[in-house]
Amino acid sequence: MPRLSAREVARICDGMVTGDPGAECGGFGADTRSLPADSAFVAIRSGHAHVPEAFAAGAPFALVERADCLPAGASAVVVGDVTAALGLLAAHVRSGLGARVVGITGSVGKTLTKDFIAAALSSGMKVHASPRNFNNDWGMPLTVLSCPDDAQALVVELGARGPGEIARLCRIVRPHVGVITGIGTSHIEFFGSREGIARSKSELLACLPAAGLAVVSASDDFLDVLAESTSARVATVGPGGHVGAERVDLDESGHAVAILRAGPGVKVQVRLPLPGRPLVRNAAMAVRVAMELGVGAEEAAAGIAGAKPTGWRMETTQFG
Repeated sequence: MPRLSAREVARICDGMVTGDPGAECGGFGADTRSLPADSAFVAIRSGHAHVPEAFAAGAPFALVERADCLPAGASAVVVGDVTAALGLLAAHVRSGLGARVVGITGSVGKTLTKDFIAAALSSGMKVHASPRNFNNDWGMPLTVLSCPDDAQALVVELGARGPGEIARLCRIVRPHVGVITGIGTSHIEFFGSREGIARSKSELLACLPAAGLAVVSASDDFLDVLAESTSARVATVGPGGHVGAERVDLDESGHAVAILRAGPGVKVQVRLPLPGRPLVRNAAMAVRVAMELGVGAEEAAAGIAGAKPTGWRMETTQFG
């Protein structure tokens, strides 16, 4: 992202500067335990209690909702709603990025699919992706704000606990490719039904440009709802879809080794970096996305084989 002064941040977020309006940052962070150098501190909710720690760690200024948490002489931009201001900042930075953007949502498997897609693209592009499962109103904007200016692909995870949330995130990040891993029952109490979940997840596909690509499961119960929500091209993955596995074997570690039909006349072997036969579909989605962005199937498969999945997902531990 470009360097921003407190004055510029205040203008973008309709905030007020206290302290030095010329204080500049090269990024933003919300965790004082791992605040990147030269980054302004974003005080999200209880984060206001940690503002002094942020300045002790070298933050040039902070984004806060109240000034009474600031140490003497500290600079800050005071706004009415830090989360909303973070979205405005991310939208501003996104408008200057040349990267192709891939958005991923679904009831299950978002983070691993994000990891696979980022790994597949990294074989041929400079990629920036959501850390861990940063997929909400503050995590996704922080991902955008940490994207290098020379990134060629930006891979973001999008979560939701109610209708309209994914659409709001998409207005910030404006994806070219949308991936829906599947429609399940996660957070169904906020959506009312699986159809309600499907319609909310389809907000991602509805925001895609006509020249974009929607990647969905061929066997999803709500495939029609998803496909009808978008003007983009639709690629189905899985049995009977445009992309799918012709054969899946397990190696001695329980990791799947699959032969994927990745397109007309295109077959590729993919070895997953962790156990789980069902994850072949997630890998197939990653290969299809990579091919859309110009990375070959073989290169994408090699990237997936070397992927470093986010922690606590399909990890195995041996005792004794």
